[in-house]
Amino acid sequence: MILMNTKTRYSIMIVAIILFACVLLVINMNNTEKVNIIDILNSPKKYEGKEVVVNGKYFGWKIPQNLTGPSDYSPPETRSDWIVADNTGWIYVVARGASIPINISYGQEISVYAVVKIKDKNGTVVPYLYPKEIQV
Repeated sequence: MILMNTKTRYSIMIVAIILFACVLLVINMNNTEKVNIIDILNSPKKYEGKEVVVNGKYFGWKIPQNLTGPSDYSPPETRSDWIVADNTGWIYVVARGASIPINISYGQEISVYAVVKIKDKNGTVVPYLYPKEIQV
C-alpha cells in the first residue's frame, strides 16, 4: 500500500477534477453543429436553442459590406455586442456569455461555440449568438 500525505491526495483529486471537466468540455463541443451563418439567417427558428459552432472572422462593431446579415442592424442586447462573419453572411454575438479574448484583432479567424437565440423585432425574427466559448 502506498502512503500519501493529505497534500498529495488533494493534488491528485484536483488533477482528476480538471481532467474530468476537460473531457466534459470536449464531449459538449462534439455535440455542436457546425453551420454557416446563412443557414441561421435563412432558418432562425430551426436553429433556435441549438448549440452551434460558427467559424469566421471577428468584425467587432463594423457591419461587413457585401454580406447578408440580419434584417435588423442594431445589436440584440447591448452596444457591446459584436459581429462574426463567414463567407456566407454576418451575425451578432452578444457580449455576455463567453468573453472575447483581449488580444483579438479585426478580421482575425475565430470559432464561436454558441446557442442560437432569437429576438422578435416588430414581428420580424432576428437571430443572434449567445457564446459559450470563443477560440482564436
